[in-house]
Amino acid sequence: MEESIMVQCSYKRFDGTFCEEEALPGSPNGYCIFHEELENKDIEGCMRLFYQKLRNGEENFEGYILKDVDLPKAGIKEIKQRVLFLNTKFYGDASFKNIEFKEYVDFLMAIFGGKVDFSKAKFEGWVNFSGATFEGGVDFSEATFEGGAYFLEAKFEGWAYFLEAKFEGWAYFLEAKFEGGVDFS
Repeated sequence: MEESIMVQCSYKRFDGTFCEEEALPGSPNGYCIFHEELENKDIEGCMRLFYQKLRNGEENFEGYILKDVDLPKAGIKEIKQRVLFLNTKFYGDASFKNIEFKEYVDFLMAIFGGKVDFSKAKFEGWVNFSGATFEGGVDFSEATFEGGAYFLEAKFEGWAYFLEAKFEGWAYFLEAKFEGGVDFS
């Protein structure tokens, strides 16, 4: 009987460590279901596993390639753990509407490819959107930022709504680019 050997995902994180997931058989880059490009993976399976990991308290989603993220539709109302979405690609629309982030959340260099909804989201810890790109519109209407909020060098290619958003801590928008209009009223 031949024993199968697990081949580890070859995605290298910013800190130099590698993803611990198993590489997909036949992956051109040796990536797992989370890091592989959309055309080379089962998207529904990927999203189901992503939501499960988030519910189970996992923290590191660095470099994941996701499509049509909808936390409310997945039944997720709050995220208790700190969450890292560094360099994560969100294809399609993404909804974080009404989500309560209890700890620090990091979207450093994340790419949002469609419309993004953070309306009425609550960030109890600080949040980092530095270097993030919002290719479609983004809605932060009535969002609450209790901790600090970084938007350093963030790029808003579509509209950006911050209608009635509450910044109770500090907020930095240094060198942020608003190409499609912005509303902070």
